[in-house]
Amino acid sequence: MSTELKILSKSVGNFIKYWGFKNIHGEIWTYLYLKNRPLSSAELQTELGISKALLSKSINELLSYELIEFVESVEHGRATYTAKENIFDVIQSVLKNRELSLIADTLDKINQIESLDETKLLTTEIDKKRLKKIKNLTILAKKTLNAMTKFKDFSFKVFKSY
Repeated sequence: MSTELKILSKSVGNFIKYWGFKNIHGEIWTYLYLKNRPLSSAELQTELGISKALLSKSINELLSYELIEFVESVEHGRATYTAKENIFDVIQSVLKNRELSLIADTLDKINQIESLDETKLLTTEIDKKRLKKIKNLTILAKKTLNAMTKFKDFSFKVFKSY
């Protein structure tokens, strides 16, 4: 891997850490995205200098989030992979499969606190009005993300500046 590509892939890896992924996920995705052909696990392992186990686990996670895809054509009997090309589809997949589940978990926790009996609630010193505000913000975030994941034909042309 060229030094420039290595630096870029590590930068993307650092960026997607904020979405709860690992650096290696960003490195693999970037490498697959920037190459003009599908790559095998062996090629990725060599280029990224990582263990077979780490690569296998990372590829399975990227496949589960629909960030990369298995390509039917095989190279020398090896499965090959490519990155999803539509960036908006990638973002939608992350929002739908990761962020919405985090929000659902947060709402569950809020509902658990709301279901406490009055005596228990008093001992926690939780302000009911503030809890309600957090719940409303969380519901708003959920509705916003749900709306964003429903777009089918979205174009970034309105944002094009290059």
